[in-house]
Amino acid sequence: MTRRLSRNAPAVANVILVWLLCACAATPALPLNSERIAAAFGSYGIEVLKRSEQLRVSDLYSGADETRTTRTFAVVQYPDVIDARLSAAHAEILDGGSIGAVLADAGWRINKRNRFYSKVIATPRLQQLMRLEQASSLAMHMYVLEAQSGETRIDYAVIAELHHPEYLSLEQAREIYGAVPRLTRSQQARVNAVAALVAAEIAEQD
Repeated sequence: MTRRLSRNAPAVANVILVWLLCACAATPALPLNSERIAAAFGSYGIEVLKRSEQLRVSDLYSGADETRTTRTFAVVQYPDVIDARLSAAHAEILDGGSIGAVLADAGWRINKRNRFYSKVIATPRLQQLMRLEQASSLAMHMYVLEAQSGETRIDYAVIAELHHPEYLSLEQAREIYGAVPRLTRSQQARVNAVAALVAAEIAEQD
């Protein structure tokens, strides 16, 4: 059956296309992890536990002193070379700044491209940081953090986050960030390498 188009069809199609493009452009960015923690627990702080040119381990926490509780334990792997357009923000991040907040303040939109979800049993180190009385199951979310400005998109780091069970469950993380696409062989190899870094860091004692 042949479908006849009216004379106005091209104009209507153009209007729909413009609406779709505007709707996509207007899609708000998801709240940053720091913003979620502050909203959920009333405060937010960050301590960098380890840093090097290619690795950063961070404690994202709420509270202070005797109430301080790790809400997200983050392991960050940087690329061998940082894009020059991110060099100023990267220097601030290396100095202890919160990654998402620093990039956002510099005018970048933060996108998270999912790579892996898993459940991890809290090690003694994580039990202590998260104030858990037993070896609870934690949600782990791994993603590529992409900085975007207009049409410019730059991969900044691969980040694995382990969340306190009172903060984000695995189901909640998946609901917020969506599914993991089919990975290429090289992408899966990167996931495996970062997962190995995570295993080493959560076993390490101060």
